[in-house]
Amino acid sequence: MSKMSQIIADAGGLWHVKGPPVAEAVLEKFLAECPYRLPAEYSELVRAVNGAEGSLDIRPWWFQLWRVEEVIEMNEGYSMAELHSGYFAFGSSGGGVLFAFNVNSPADQRVFAVPLDSPDHEDVREVAPDLLTFARALGRSDDNGLEEDEA
Repeated sequence: MSKMSQIIADAGGLWHVKGPPVAEAVLEKFLAECPYRLPAEYSELVRAVNGAEGSLDIRPWWFQLWRVEEVIEMNEGYSMAELHSGYFAFGSSGGGVLFAFNVNSPADQRVFAVPLDSPDHEDVREVAPDLLTFARALGRSDDNGLEEDEA
């Protein structure tokens, strides 16, 4: 079992999985069509869960992971290449924030919150140092979150 699969298996229950893990052929097609090299942990995440929604122990406190079959279309729909060049989204907060990778720097493993209401790169903020840390926050919610709430 991969580290990501173990994290998902151990996740709290405050979330809803939208479907079965991605089929390997679908994942391979996505990776071939994706214009960016994504962190290897992303493939492991969707092998464990392909689309989910629920509580998040990191601000903004809620997540929606997009199904692999939707990721490229969602990035096009949100005009990521034009409005937020350098970022490629894989989900959202269900509100005004997209969760994304910095694709200008493939070695950068951080997960970012990209606000939909601002094309200013200075408004983008880090929500997790890597996808494994982000995954540990899926389905969890308590008063001692992984990130302090900045009031």
